[in-house]
Formats: sequence, C-alpha cells, structure tokens
Amino acid sequence: MTVTLLRLGETKDDRVRALCEDFERRLTGKWRVEHRVLRPVRLSDNPSEKEIAAALSREADEILAALSALPRATKIALCVEGKEYSSEQFAALIGEKMQEGSHFVFLIGSSYGLDSRVKAACDVRLSLSKMTMPHELCRLFFSESLYRAYTILHSMKYHK
Repeated sequence: MTVTLLRLGETKDDRVRALCEDFERRLTGKWRVEHRVLRPVRLSDNPSEKEIAAALSREADEILAALSALPRATKIALCVEGKEYSSEQFAALIGEKMQEGSHFVFLIGSSYGLDSRVKAACDVRLSLSKMTMPHELCRLFFSESLYRAYTILHSMKYHK
C-alpha cells in the first residue's frame, strides 16, 4: 500500500522530522510513505480575510492539480471540521478503504487550512483534534496515528 502525504510546507524542525521519519520507517515492508510538499502562499503578518481566501484558492489550484495525477487514490483531508476517529476507528477506515484500492493521499493544508474546493474533492474529512496545532506537530501526530493504525490492522503489540 502507498500513502502519499501531500502537505503545504516543509518540516523545518530536525527533531520533529526525525520522529516522523522514525514512525514512517516502521511501516517499511508493507506500507510505503511518500511525500509531496507544496509551497504555501506567503501572507502578510496580519492578513485580511480576503487575502487568506485568495491564498487558499491559489494553494487549492496546486493541490487539485497534484490530486488529478492520482485519480484512483482515496483522498483524505486533514481538517478541523472533519470527523474525529478513535485509533481503532481510524484503523478500520484504513482497512475498509484498502479493500477499494491500495493508494491513500492525506492532505495537510497551510496554517489557514484547506480551501473548500479541496475538501469537496476528498473522499473523507478527518480531524486529528479540535485543538489548533502547528503544521509540524500535525505531521508528527498523523505519522504516529498512521503507524498505530498499521499495528492495529496487523495485530501488533504497539497499540494497547
């Protein structure tokens, strides 16, 4: 199975990147994680709602173009208004969708999230938490959650 993490912005903190890579390395053998990193639109320090909407729209154009290259993938938007899942429910979702295909794309937006067009183009909207978290911690939390789902689906000891 292939998992593509399509995200806006690099993981700059070496410690966070190392932790993410550790969880992703543990998936090796059965699941392959690939990254597509897009550049977020730069905004002023105090952007207006109009500036934010324009930036999200420009980012959406790039995201949708990237998604068009993966028409058969299950597309999952990570967004605050998405559905929250327990670890077991997330694993069940992955297991169910694996029956339909073997490629997943998870999307992490920029600091202002994802444009509504992107969310509409996705099969699932998933919330990691109702709490706000930095982009880099979102990637880390997701990487661990993906590994936990893997261990649940493969009856491994990690998940208790």
